[in-house]
Amino acid sequence: QFLYFIALFQPTLSIYGGWLAEMGILQLIGDVGQKLLGVLCQGIAWMLLLWISHTWFRDILPVISDLGSAHGMFQLVVSGWLTFNVAWNHYMASTVGPGHPQGDLVPTGEPEECDMIRRREEPWSRFCSVCWQWKPPRTHHCYFCGCCVLKMDHHCPWINNCVGHQNQKYFFLMLLYIFLATGYISLHLFLYVKGINPAYLPSNARQLEPIMGVVFLLCLTISVAMAFFLAWNCVLLFSNQTAIEFVARRAKNPFDLGRFANLQQVFGSYPSLWMMIMPTTGPTHTNGHEYPTSTGSMATVTNPSGLSANALK
Repeated sequence: QFLYFIALFQPTLSIYGGWLAEMGILQLIGDVGQKLLGVLCQGIAWMLLLWISHTWFRDILPVISDLGSAHGMFQLVVSGWLTFNVAWNHYMASTVGPGHPQGDLVPTGEPEECDMIRRREEPWSRFCSVCWQWKPPRTHHCYFCGCCVLKMDHHCPWINNCVGHQNQKYFFLMLLYIFLATGYISLHLFLYVKGINPAYLPSNARQLEPIMGVVFLLCLTISVAMAFFLAWNCVLLFSNQTAIEFVARRAKNPFDLGRFANLQQVFGSYPSLWMMIMPTTGPTHTNGHEYPTSTGSMATVTNPSGLSANALK
């Protein structure tokens, strides 16, 4: 009966669907839905962070640890440091733009000529027919943001932003500190429950048992998920690749400069790994429009001011 109903009204649905598409209403609904989804996921992430932090510091930590002792103070400092870094890096990854092409990248040629350039197999000369501009190396168009993104990795709904050239380090550090923070809470709750005799549990601890169980399961689930995401991003980070490049790669990665040099391209020219994971707002190692390659040459946009006879060869 349902299929009969669809077949009966298919001409009407096709007419109104075509009219809505022609008026741009379907595109508008899709764009609004994408933006609302991003805001919803970002809001859920902040709600989880605030609730877990509030429950841990206010209800659980004072019960499982003596905050007046040296060990309790150590737990308080570590918990505060991890929570601060999770909030800081999530905020920076959400608010710092991934970077967009700058400068005179609009071609002067005809559309047909630009299409010839866009389709040819030349590694650094690529053209975006949506933004109508040349794309620097490692740049891709994000249809969620509606623009080209420098060194685009992916669009993340949990930060409601693209991960790219300028905020990749904040995204990676966000994953790292979420993994450490949730793993820290899960481990301490597990050790506390395992090492205590239920007969001698304080009355306030018994009242908190359901909340402890929820926090433990939630943090354990997030920690396991972050472990996979973090491992995947470590592979990309140490090999100087984005997720898009990893999937599309058909030959040797030309941007692999060695592990420490690869890290410096993302985190900046810090002399040690410890300095790289500190909360900073410093610039990245490259400008996002050109990148050194393993052969010693620079990958940059070809003929950015227009089309030439050499570019069409």
